[in-house]
Amino acid sequence: MSEDLSPTAQKIFKAKYAKTLPNGKIEEWEQTAARVGEYVARAEKDPNKYLQCVADFTKLISDRVFIPGGRVLANSGTDIKNLFNCFVMPIEDSRESIYDTLKKAAEIFAWGGGIGYNFSKIRAEGAPVKTTGGKASGPVSFMELFDTTGEVISQASRRGAQMGILNCDHPDIMKFIEHKNALNTRNKRIMAEVEKAYAEDEVGMW
Repeated sequence: MSEDLSPTAQKIFKAKYAKTLPNGKIEEWEQTAARVGEYVARAEKDPNKYLQCVADFTKLISDRVFIPGGRVLANSGTDIKNLFNCFVMPIEDSRESIYDTLKKAAEIFAWGGGIGYNFSKIRAEGAPVKTTGGKASGPVSFMELFDTTGEVISQASRRGAQMGILNCDHPDIMKFIEHKNALNTRNKRIMAEVEKAYAEDEVGMW
């Protein structure tokens, strides 16, 4: 039952997973379970097994014996067809590869997915670029570009989640570590939001 959810779980559920019904009301947990259970059961082609799957899936989810991933809860039975939380995308050492991945990443963010990347193939900052005669800006500069895109493109109150890594033997590894360690304006804002949420939780506002 929805009332069995903790105050924090109820707040997160309403903010990120519950849908607005045709009558304008917000789904309760049991209604979300039914929506997801019915949608997932469509994979079963036998009509008799389908109905049983709907019942089984709905009960498992409603009773919280099994809870699917966030995108399954949020997107099942909606116009958003993505049911995957996480993706991994390649990045090669070329503008074409970097911006092609960035373009695809923006679409994935719009559908609520998160992405992991390894930036280690991008040459170090200051390395020569033969085609232009210039110097490479390095992987950290491109990480900032991806970071900004993830902030700008959001869906259903969910910012684009990303994980960027750099191999420990990359020449720019120390710059990467220092950059990750320094709070920028956006991260300071997020930290303030988290601290405020914890403070509200402690006084029972959630």
